[in-house]
Amino acid sequence: VNPINRNGKLIIETNAGEVIEEKPYAYQLINGIKKEVACDYTFSNGVMSFSFPSGYNSSHELIIDPTLIFSSYTGSTADNWGFTATYDQNGSLYSGGIAFANGYPTTAGAFDLTFSGGNTDVAISKFTPTGNALMYSTYLGGSNSEAPHSLIVDNSGNLFVMGTTGSSTFPVTAGCYDNSFNGGTSVTPNGFTYTVGSDIFVAKFNSTGTALLGSTFVGGTANDGFNISATLSHNYADEMRGEIVLGSSGEVYVASSTTSTNFPTTAGAMTTVAPGAQNGCAFKLDNNLTALQWSTYLGGSAADAAYSIKPSPSGNVFVTGGTLSSNFPVTPGVIKPMYSGGCDGFVTSLSGASGASVSSTYIGTAAYDQSYLLEIDINNDVFIAGQTKGAYPVSPGVYTNPGSSQFIHKLNPGLTVTDFSTVFGRGSTSSTDISLTAFLVDNCQNIYVSGWGGTINTEGTTTGLPVTSDAYDAVTDGSDFYFIVLERDAASLLYASFFGGPPAEHVDGGTSRFDKNGTIYQAVCAGCGGSDNFPTTPGVWSTTNNSTNCNLGAIKMEFNYLGIVADANAAPNIIACDPPYDVNFVGSSGAVQHYWDFGDGSPVGNTLNPIHTYTGLGTFTVMYVAIDSSTCNIADTVYLTVQILAAEVFSTTLNIPPYDPCVSGSYNVNLDFTGTGADSLFWNMGDGTTFINDTTINYTYLTDGTYIITLTAWDFTCGNIGTITDTVYFNSSILNATANAAPNIIQCDPPFDANFTGSTSPQHFWDFGDGTPTSTAASPTHTYTGLGNYTVTYVAIDSSTCNITDTVYLSVQVLQQEQFSATFTPVPPQPCKDTVFVSIEFTGTGADSLIWNMGDGTIFTNDTSISYYYSQAGSYTLTLTAYDYACSNIETINQTIIVDEQSLNGTTSIPNVFTPNGDGDNDRFQLL
Repeated sequence: VNPINRNGKLIIETNAGEVIEEKPYAYQLINGIKKEVACDYTFSNGVMSFSFPSGYNSSHELIIDPTLIFSSYTGSTADNWGFTATYDQNGSLYSGGIAFANGYPTTAGAFDLTFSGGNTDVAISKFTPTGNALMYSTYLGGSNSEAPHSLIVDNSGNLFVMGTTGSSTFPVTAGCYDNSFNGGTSVTPNGFTYTVGSDIFVAKFNSTGTALLGSTFVGGTANDGFNISATLSHNYADEMRGEIVLGSSGEVYVASSTTSTNFPTTAGAMTTVAPGAQNGCAFKLDNNLTALQWSTYLGGSAADAAYSIKPSPSGNVFVTGGTLSSNFPVTPGVIKPMYSGGCDGFVTSLSGASGASVSSTYIGTAAYDQSYLLEIDINNDVFIAGQTKGAYPVSPGVYTNPGSSQFIHKLNPGLTVTDFSTVFGRGSTSSTDISLTAFLVDNCQNIYVSGWGGTINTEGTTTGLPVTSDAYDAVTDGSDFYFIVLERDAASLLYASFFGGPPAEHVDGGTSRFDKNGTIYQAVCAGCGGSDNFPTTPGVWSTTNNSTNCNLGAIKMEFNYLGIVADANAAPNIIACDPPYDVNFVGSSGAVQHYWDFGDGSPVGNTLNPIHTYTGLGTFTVMYVAIDSSTCNIADTVYLTVQILAAEVFSTTLNIPPYDPCVSGSYNVNLDFTGTGADSLFWNMGDGTTFINDTTINYTYLTDGTYIITLTAWDFTCGNIGTITDTVYFNSSILNATANAAPNIIQCDPPFDANFTGSTSPQHFWDFGDGTPTSTAASPTHTYTGLGNYTVTYVAIDSSTCNITDTVYLSVQVLQQEQFSATFTPVPPQPCKDTVFVSIEFTGTGADSLIWNMGDGTIFTNDTSISYYYSQAGSYTLTLTAYDYACSNIETINQTIIVDEQSLNGTTSIPNVFTPNGDGDNDRFQLL
């Protein structure tokens, strides 16, 4: 059969109906950026291939969907089972499972790095979008058993976990809704025991996995969180089902099961009293997990279980599950108001504000039926996926595998009309084929289902399930995962594939998820028995199962059946400066037509990647429409913002107040940024201290030094940077102006030049005391022309010091040199003596010091009168030296005295005065 190319799609007619291969989606990762590549089918001589009308970069890998992005083990050395997975808006995969001991790979700084005891702890890991590393990984648990049932991430990257705990020591947060474990009786779901019963827990991790932002118990005094009905637990691990989702405002919705007759309910909710021994339950918590906003039972007098919950755009909340109750509270006018017997599914619509019943219906046939997963589309229509062993109704014109045991059903919001229903599988209802784990209706209303089947399950096999020609894995060993995608309203089969390897892959309970782009984030219990045969991809976190039993396996696989997506960017929204400015816009290469409105009144553009010049200042909203009439949504629109600014004129002043030299010990400066246009400020005080984004700084220096203060200001918008500096000089000692000069001066015989020396001050003032002009030189020379005593005034001036000025006084004395004179007065010798006696006196003036040398070795100092005896005959030169220190005058007088033997025995006449002045009279004194 030759396929038909219809608007880019490949149409293949089969006995089951049309199989449609959607228009191929191709892309390349170039420098970390995903670039779409236009791609079409070609068919020639029975061979299908691809063509690329715009070409592609042959130096980079070309990827044609569907694509396995990554598959990895956790690498735990402890036994580690796979339960649940979800995603965030960056494409990271979050996995949740259980670990039985230490050995699960945790990351530095994560909330809990060690196993807390009991049988199991929750084990959470966040993988990078490519699976090459763990962004965080942690345990969560108390001293008994725990398991995660469902995960969801908010727009801030905070992870919410819903599960069950048997630990009174499970970590809860202050102010949470219920901080006490309510207990129950010993229960053993999936082969591990909660010895003292179970409560539901809800926990909220921060975006880095380092702390709990909220955590609470929810439950009554019996077991909560488990579906322990033997009939309702149809598949392996159905005991651990349940779901947590978030509303548009961050409110938390949970669906689960309870056996507590005192499970907390709220007034006005659908059912506030337990109608049976096991009931479904649904409740709403605030985002911080501190308040129970509403809570209700879901069920009748027999066993009931709630598995999936979704809020709708209308504000109502829809819940689905399974029931054995013939009196389940359905409402009039719905598609199935009567219980069919055996086991039925149900869908219930509740008020998002109060939990009150809006509408409710049974789902199913007279045989076994359960509804496991639920989705709401943008029109508030309700989609459910489940299992059947009956003749489930199939609508006209849909893709179907007749007589199969998995169903998809679309209902209107009031649950009163079936839009369509169909079944898929291997064509038998003798056993169900797969246990359903994830479900999606994308924005084009394509339908995605994930599930697993095989030997681990209570019945069924994956052998015989339909696959498409482009299946990732078209062969199964009977125990694999299975992915299927149906076109809008189940009109055709778009894709179907197996995934797995021996031994049997399965899930131990809990939800996994597709994102709205059709990428599956699936948790798997893989490699059990210590096997490494689970298919992994190169470069991922762990390609091996490091335990002796199981490891959680994480699968991220994209399918890309959304139709056209307007993927426009201008880097993306931009702020530019100084028009004219050229903006390079990039449209979606998968579109056939393009429409650009640049927001400035200029003509529209219709090219893929236009360049537009903005000539004026302003903020412009750009509208881009990507158009492809062959796709489900025909066109998609995005809006961008371009802001053109005038570059800021950056200015600033730095005000450092004058240093007060009269304060010791510290120096306080007050700095103010007075400029404009700065997006960030960085102050460096010069001593290692910095400040960021402060416009006013009050800072104290405590250590002497010279400090250079630097302020750097940034205008990020226009790339403007400015830097200014100033210098602080700080001496913690009190500074004073100090005046000093040469010592007082005495000098003789004017004119006399006096050399004065001032201090190190920057300014000087000299008054020389003789009426002459003053001087401002540091070290002046001044000439005194007359005799006298002069008082000199010197002022040292420094305006940066505490006292500003300091004054000293000097004296200068100018003298006339003294005229030196001296006389000697002898005393005549007495008769009959054997000595000669001499009496001498100094009668001159102006001598500051006298030295007498008697000529025989005898010296007298500073005596003005001398009495002396000579006892030996001889000639003696008597010398007098007189000193005038003030004027540096020195004179010496010599006189010779002759003493002979006769003089010693007789009488000698001695002159009474000698005047050694050279006039010939009494110049010489001699004893004869």
